[in-house]
Amino acid sequence: MKVLRKANSEGGKLHHTVMLSKKRILKKGRRSFSSAFFYLILGALVLGLLVFLFDANLKLNRKRNQLQSQINQLEEQLKAQKEKKAQYEQGLSRAQTQEFLEEKIREQGYQKPGEEVFVVVPPEETEEKKIEEEKNWWQKIIDFVSLTP
Repeated sequence: MKVLRKANSEGGKLHHTVMLSKKRILKKGRRSFSSAFFYLILGALVLGLLVFLFDANLKLNRKRNQLQSQINQLEEQLKAQKEKKAQYEQGLSRAQTQEFLEEKIREQGYQKPGEEVFVVVPPEETEEKKIEEEKNWWQKIIDFVSLTP
C-alpha cells in the first residue's frame, strides 16, 4: 500500500508501480511454485533412497542369516568329523597293541603252546521247533486256540 501512495503522489507513475508489483507477485508465485516443486522432487528422492536402503538392509540381513546357518551346519559337521577322527585314531592305536593282535589271531583259531581251545557249539534245533518257526502267525494262533495238542 505504501507503493500505491507514493505512486499517487508522483502522478503518472501509478501505472508503472502497479505493474512492478504485479510482476513481483507473479515472481513470488513462480518462486513458491518452483520451490515447492523442488522440495517435492527432493522429498521423493530422499524417500526413494530410504526405501532402497531399507530393502538393501533386509536383503543383507537375510543373506547374513543364511550364511550364519550354513556356518552352524559346517561347525556341526566339523565337530562330527573330529569325533570320527578321534575314534579312528583310538582304533588305530588299539590295533597296534599286542593284546589286539593276539585277540585277532585267537579268533582265527590259533593258540599258544600249552593252551587248550574250547569251541562252544550251539545245540541243534529239533524238528518240531523248525516246523513251529515255519508256520505263519495265523497258523500259530489257530494252533494256540485249538484244543488238539
